This record gives sequence, structure tokens and C-alpha cells, in this order.
Amino acid sequence: MILGPLSDMITISRTRLAARRFHVPVLILAMLFAVALAASLLAGRQLSVNPRRSWFNVGVFALVVCGAIYMILDYEFPRVGLIRTESVPCSSRCSTRCA
Repeated sequence: MILGPLSDMITISRTRLAARRFHVPVLILAMLFAVALAASLLAGRQLSVNPRRSWFNVGVFALVVCGAIYMILDYEFPRVGLIRTESVPCSSRCSTRCA
């Protein structure tokens, strides 16, 4: 009766530890930034052909590229980004907040 939940708790603990230790390789992150830079250069070159620049297109492109990179990095490191996950149980957080 106790061994089932105890085994599940150990498995979850190991899964969380493995997720904390393993990250995206640096080469993949470098390729992500290289592709973003190449896309920006190609978009800038295409925009330079037209004498009238559309600042809306430039702004939307910059926001989309920066947003995609930020979301990938935020999912990779959830404890330091905008979306944070806490390892403290909710009951202990609530009890310290109310005291």
C-alpha cells in the first residue's frame, strides 16, 4: 500500500533531476541564433530594394524572431525566465504568506 506511491515519488524526483541537468546543447542554441541572424539579413536585404520602408513589417519581424528565441530559452530554463516554476509546495507557500 505504501510502496506504490513511494515508488512514484522516487520516479518523479529522478525525472525532475534529469530535466534540470540536461539542457539543449550549445551548438543547437548557436544554430538558432545563426538562423535568426541569417533571416534578419535576408529580410533586411529584401527591404532595402524598396525605397519606402515599412516600419510595421520591420517591427513585427523583430518581435516574432525575438519572441521565438525568448520562448525557447524560457522553456529551457524555467526557474530564471518570465514563466517560473517553484519547487516549494503550495501549502508551505500559503502558510508563510499568511503568517
